[in-house]
Amino acid sequence: MIKKLEKRLRQIIIKNATISITEDDINDETDLINDLGFDSVQIMNFIIEIENEYGFEFEDDYLSLEVLGKYKNLKKVVEASII
Repeated sequence: MIKKLEKRLRQIIIKNATISITEDDINDETDLINDLGFDSVQIMNFIIEIENEYGFEFEDDYLSLEVLGKYKNLKKVVEASII
């Protein structure tokens, strides 16, 4: 289940990124803003897509760049929200 979650999260990131990337370019230290060029609109679209995909809403405490900006943190929040 975790591998499937990671694969789908990476696909959503690739879809929303401003640069051409592959799943291999995304690791726990990937920064969506600094490494992949996400802007505020892309972040919002990304959040909405994740919420729709997994059927939950991010709690307000998680709607920060510290959580959503790093792939590792984002993955943990999504995993905790759907398990």
